[in-house]
Amino acid sequence: MFHKILIIIFLMAASAVYAQEEDCYAYESFGESFPLSKDNLKMIEELNEAIKGIQSPKGSYDKKVAFFQSILPDIVNSLSSVEKERRDMLEILNKKAPTEADLKKLEALKARYDAKTNEDLKLKVNIIPIDLILVQSAIESGWGGSNAAKNCNNLFGLHALGGLSVCDTPSRKIAKFTDKKQSLDAYILSINKNNAYKDFRNKRAEILKKRQNFTGVELAPYLLKYSTRGKDYTDEVRHSIQNHRLDDIITSALQISESCEFPGPVN
Repeated sequence: MFHKILIIIFLMAASAVYAQEEDCYAYESFGESFPLSKDNLKMIEELNEAIKGIQSPKGSYDKKVAFFQSILPDIVNSLSSVEKERRDMLEILNKKAPTEADLKKLEALKARYDAKTNEDLKLKVNIIPIDLILVQSAIESGWGGSNAAKNCNNLFGLHALGGLSVCDTPSRKIAKFTDKKQSLDAYILSINKNNAYKDFRNKRAEILKKRQNFTGVELAPYLLKYSTRGKDYTDEVRHSIQNHRLDDIITSALQISESCEFPGPVN
């Protein structure tokens, strides 16, 4: 039986500031995720242990467990960074009189996420479900065995666009990264930023407005433009999450706080 992690939400400001918004950000901000905190190491340990419970309908069980465990630390750290961006953004948007420094930070975020309005920024700055990240990285990298993954740290089949370096492959389209975390960061930003994934972000927001936790199984169908295979690809992603039990495993390993009684920040 997996140990459940109780996620405690750390705020940068008093809870009264956040009460100005109708939604409870325990849901809207996190979904199946976690805050940036000193508990990240504990979370990595819990997820690594939980991943041992995957099913392996095809291929080597040990290889799959090892692959997932190898990228979980980067996933935790990358999603934590995105969550911090979101908390900082929400704090600024809820201020009655944001400072000049606040507005500069907000404009920098808009530039990073290619957002024109505050509402668009709120749609874009958010996490991606861990089960979805794990399965897409496995499919796109051949469980870490593809040339792009081994030679160029590209786990997600990302193309060399927007100034990214080119991987030395026959197609000359695949991006090269200095490490796997850089590949992961680029993938998360791509899902959150590019127009091709607008439906994904809208569905994520729709689920969160109902105060429900979004999952990879729910959101995978909205990545039709990720691959030229379209629905066949999104079906493969969704079925792989379910066949490996990742939806149950991740949900069991992460316990989302349902309370809007926010504690103060931890030093």
